[in-house]
Amino acid sequence: MSISKGKKELSSTYGLKVSTLTVITYVGLSLSLLCLLLAALTFLVCKAIQNTSTSLDLHLSLCLFLAHLLFPMAIDKTEPEVLCAIIAGALHYLYLASFTWMLLEGLHLFLTARNLTVVNYSTLSKFMKKLMLHVGYSVPAVIVVISADFRPSLYGTPARCWLSTQKGFIWTFLGPVCTIFSINLAFVLDSENQALLTQQGYVHPPEQEDSAQSPQ
Repeated sequence: MSISKGKKELSSTYGLKVSTLTVITYVGLSLSLLCLLLAALTFLVCKAIQNTSTSLDLHLSLCLFLAHLLFPMAIDKTEPEVLCAIIAGALHYLYLASFTWMLLEGLHLFLTARNLTVVNYSTLSKFMKKLMLHVGYSVPAVIVVISADFRPSLYGTPARCWLSTQKGFIWTFLGPVCTIFSINLAFVLDSENQALLTQQGYVHPPEQEDSAQSPQ
């Protein structure tokens, strides 16, 4: 009797913890969706703040918004298997795209710190605008297409519409994420070094992007 009672108490405690975690997850995602939507609208509507940096922020916000919207709606839709695989592929793409836009933001910070004259800064802005759309959306697509072609059966699991951990398939997501994290860390450290050099007077600080461009 005591063993049975103990099992029931353990099961009840576990169920309560899972329920609490689920509530926290959905509340957090809801707040995140609201903030991302407001951020995207701000970047779209406020003309005065629009530049290369806010364009990067806009695309990052959109990718995260779509990923966070799809996640609670479809992560548990494991039947039919084909639909589950499609959902897993979509989540794989959206989260990879989000991290790719983070990489582009890190690259923009790095190049801005390295190109500290008005001429170079204006050239940097044009370069980033041409580069970002191609890289931000095509690189994640290439990774997902190759992954799906290599192991299509590992998109989706019996419990969740996400990548399977079998045969190291999860590293098609973790690999790029770890690489982006490492590169961005290097970018940040280098940018901080450039900022210190600027404060010490070794280089001149950049002017704002808008001042480097002629009025329309």
